[in-house]
Amino acid sequence: MAFACGGGRTSRCHVRLAIISYIITLVGLVQSSVLCLLSVMVSVRSDFTQQPILAIESGTCSKVIADSTRSLQQCIQEQLTHLDNHARALAASGNFESALEDVARIQQLAPSSADGYLCAGYVYSLQGRHKAAIDIYDQGLVAVPSSDPSHQQLVEARSIAHERDSTRIDFIKEFPIDIIENIAPRILPQEMIAPSEIREYLDVSRVWRERLLLSIQKLHIDSLYDDDLGDDDDLLEQVVPHCTALTIRCQDHEFVQLMSKTPFPSLQTLIVRRPRADDYDDDYEDDYDSYYDDDHDNDNDNDNDNDNDNDNDNDSGDDDDDDDDDDDDDDDDDYDDDDDDDDDDDDNDDKHFYHPEIAALVSLGSTLTHLEITSSAPGVWLGGILSSCPNLVHLETYDVDADMANGPESHPNLKRLLFWADEGESVDIHDITKRLPGLEVFATNPFFLYDTKTLNTIQDNCSNLKVLECSDEDISFYEPTTTTFTTTRNQNHGDQQDCNGVRTFYVDCTRKHIYYLDLKDIMDFMRRNCHTLQHVYFYMVRGGRDARILNRAIQTADGALFKSLTTFTNCIYDHADILLTRWIARQSPQLRELKLLRDYSNSPGPADTSALFDDLIGCCELESVIFILHGDPTMDIGGIERFFQHHNTFDSLLHTLVLPKDTRLSKDALHALAKLPRLVDLSISWPWLKEEDQEDEKCCHLIGKLNRLQHLQIRCDEFVPDNVFVQLSKLNITSLKLHLKPINKPSKLIVLLSLLQCPNLQKLYVYFLFSGIKPFVDEIENMLKNKIEEVNTSTYCHWAR
Repeated sequence: MAFACGGGRTSRCHVRLAIISYIITLVGLVQSSVLCLLSVMVSVRSDFTQQPILAIESGTCSKVIADSTRSLQQCIQEQLTHLDNHARALAASGNFESALEDVARIQQLAPSSADGYLCAGYVYSLQGRHKAAIDIYDQGLVAVPSSDPSHQQLVEARSIAHERDSTRIDFIKEFPIDIIENIAPRILPQEMIAPSEIREYLDVSRVWRERLLLSIQKLHIDSLYDDDLGDDDDLLEQVVPHCTALTIRCQDHEFVQLMSKTPFPSLQTLIVRRPRADDYDDDYEDDYDSYYDDDHDNDNDNDNDNDNDNDNDNDSGDDDDDDDDDDDDDDDDDYDDDDDDDDDDDDNDDKHFYHPEIAALVSLGSTLTHLEITSSAPGVWLGGILSSCPNLVHLETYDVDADMANGPESHPNLKRLLFWADEGESVDIHDITKRLPGLEVFATNPFFLYDTKTLNTIQDNCSNLKVLECSDEDISFYEPTTTTFTTTRNQNHGDQQDCNGVRTFYVDCTRKHIYYLDLKDIMDFMRRNCHTLQHVYFYMVRGGRDARILNRAIQTADGALFKSLTTFTNCIYDHADILLTRWIARQSPQLRELKLLRDYSNSPGPADTSALFDDLIGCCELESVIFILHGDPTMDIGGIERFFQHHNTFDSLLHTLVLPKDTRLSKDALHALAKLPRLVDLSISWPWLKEEDQEDEKCCHLIGKLNRLQHLQIRCDEFVPDNVFVQLSKLNITSLKLHLKPINKPSKLIVLLSLLQCPNLQKLYVYFLFSGIKPFVDEIENMLKNKIEEVNTSTYCHWAR
């Protein structure tokens, strides 16, 4: 064992000695190589240091310098030539950035040479940047000596660039006229366009302007306070021949000034928007009178054969010799029609006709068919307007005197008159309507119809009347809106085309309740037009009607059948007003949309609509039933249940249903509701079952059966159980509105997150009152927005459709 161990140690020693010997040998080899390399470097250095000495000793230094300089110059010139060729080729192929990089190298190598500037100008010219080319040539003319032959090349190149920059190519003139006629309406559409915008399009070129205007069929200009067409005489001259519609927003004298500048030979529609009469102050009235007195007295005097004081009455527009100009009272103006003198009345009649605005309208009378003056200066009369514009089809006025002085005996062309009369004005409705035999649409404020017996007078005078509106809102023609979208079956109004009678009857006194609208007169008028009425909107004014009077009026109208009535809207004040709606429901077999609303400002309580649902059973064409009012939770719901069951016996078209707030259904009614085949829009209250039928599990399960719904609104009087939200999450609804009870615990809102499982929900509105949990509400809202497109949580807990 001792020998073996000793042998092992001896063997390891031999290995170590061998490794050391190898390292020594390797170091020796490296050292010899390093020494050889150093000797070579010394030899090379010696050669370099000896060459200049040899050249100097041999006397060839000047020759070397000359040869080297010549070679360097040739090399640089060749490089510049290659860079120039390379840059121009890149520019010709459209690689302008790389070409300009080569130009920069040229200018770096030869800053005083014209080559870099000429090449740069060439690249810019290919880009069409002639101004940039001129700038670079100008830099070159400064950097290159004038004695350099290439200096003249820069001068010639700059001249060419300047000529090209001054050249304008009107490519429009090469377009065929049919192409211009196609694109012109896209540039100048028929919608209103401001003068500044028109100016931008017309300033492109002369030929383009001419061809564009020739291709415009209809041009509607919107002249604004800060963009007035009258401020640009050149533009006015260009567009006036092509202007078919003009909207002016200005003061009174500005309108007259514009009309006096140039005729509008093609103008068919004129809309004048000005401040309301209520906004006029004394200073403005003084300015108005002064304008017409000082600036237009000569014109008015020349047009009047009866004026004998032209020299002495320069500040008056009157034609008589009264001493009005000596009166300093602001309230006495040139258009005072309260004078009892017959001669003054005659003079006032003349003033009506020769008022500057009337004179301006006379110049447009041959072409004007549509006129809207929503606010007029004192002195503009309805009779003067009608006389000045015999071709008017549509007339809308606001604060225009109803006096028919100088009015035509007959104006058969007028089809639509929207007239807003002052409350204190005396209006002779018979005198107005008897002159308008062709009138089809007549809308006015309630003061105009302070006596509802005039309804028949209007129709007697205007046998073609189709729409009659009485509204205390700002004057606007009522265009019936409907929520129906299906085609009504077995409904044919073809026989109405040749029938005279009112189609739309609109009465709305929601803002001012001082007008007394006699219900009997209104119902007699409706009975007279029962064969043609299609749309009726009626608001019952405050004051409370005796139910016995209503019942008596309804009984006398039982023979009237509204065969064509499709939409009826009634805004009621108290429960007795529902009787009118019940009468319409019973007598309108083709009714498609019924809307019953309530004035909540002073309404006395809930409404019982149970009997009305029974009346609606006979309306098999119903598509939309909307009740925006508070119902009675204790009312008998038998009528509602029978209504639902009836619509399950045939292919019902009912798609929209808004039940009165606080309506409680029975289980049978709720089951019948869930079976309605086309119901897609529902508004209902929670709890939706009567107290004796409220079993949470079964009650909540029914909501899941409304799988055809697209829009759902729930108005909650109690906290909604979590399992109701679970059922809601299974529906295919696209929009959901929730009106929740006041909330004071954040945990009550966590259940809303279950709506994230709703597969098609796009809009979610949650209305509620809360206390001190706003941050938590915002967090819930943000989580819902991660999936639902539109989420709105409001603290205003209201109930609305």
